[in-house]
Amino acid sequence: MARLKDIAQASQVSIRTVNRAIKGNGYVDSAVRQRVLHLAKTLGYVPNRTARSLSSGKNMDVVALLWGVDELNMAKLAGLEDPLRSREYQLNCLFGAPEYDAAQERILEELTKRRPAGVAIFSDRYHPERDRAIFRSMLAANIPYITVDSHVEGVDSVRIDRSQGVCDAVLHLAASGRQRIAYWGPQEDSTRLVGYLRAMRQLGRPPLCLMFDPESDMSLWRAQGREIAQMSPLPDAIQAYSDTTAFALLAGLYAEGIRVPQQIAVVGFDDRPMAALAWPPLTTVAQPCRAAGAAAAEILLRKIAGEPAPTQGWSQTLPTRLVIRESA
Repeated sequence: MARLKDIAQASQVSIRTVNRAIKGNGYVDSAVRQRVLHLAKTLGYVPNRTARSLSSGKNMDVVALLWGVDELNMAKLAGLEDPLRSREYQLNCLFGAPEYDAAQERILEELTKRRPAGVAIFSDRYHPERDRAIFRSMLAANIPYITVDSHVEGVDSVRIDRSQGVCDAVLHLAASGRQRIAYWGPQEDSTRLVGYLRAMRQLGRPPLCLMFDPESDMSLWRAQGREIAQMSPLPDAIQAYSDTTAFALLAGLYAEGIRVPQQIAVVGFDDRPMAALAWPPLTTVAQPCRAAGAAAAEILLRKIAGEPAPTQGWSQTLPTRLVIRESA
């Protein structure tokens, strides 16, 4: 395994210069920095985070706290790790119990005992009280934090503008000639429903909200898709809450002989990999999951470095992107 001394000899500079170039601390000529980084990669240099922590007295661990495993969260996690690893921080994952119980207190106790350099909290929209409790605990322990997709006001967070994403999708449906545009989602207020209602107000049309129990599963969603197919008059377009619900809706409509998009256009939300493989391929609103993780990491690194908060605060909101396929 290459050492700093090996890189210094190969690049013909001092070990101190190599150290500054790799850490990104202090002035190093840009050409020298590029040469050092190239040689470090070529020689297979891997920083010893444990040694660095011991010598500097600085914890190089960052903890990501997740309450569930999902491919969207994994994309955010991957985006979070890249900037941290490039700055020699080690990302550790702490998975909490999905249900809201005593597990939260145990996790908070473990977090404060670990004293990580920073904490990234992946929010669960069904339990915003978790965000508040963890936020208060991190402030009390003076541990830098950032939340990913928090629905709690006043909490530093990287958020995704789902409301505008749905609004854009509904306006796209209207521009393509659809008249009776429905929203199909859980029986609760959400940013996606807000976006749908805003679009319908802009269009000057009455909303058509088809709601379901958030605790229902794929089989029930499919059955509800079959019920929607029996409506008279039929909606000629449906904005579904997610890609997963849209898949079930497509199955239910197909079972009743409804042609998509000829009779009903369907739009999902998330742009999961399977969306392109649905039949017909699903038009959907893509979330910038990896970019959200990367943005969270950059904010957390700035907090760890002790930078003052920007005038507008630490929080950021990232836009979505409409992906048009054959279903709408």
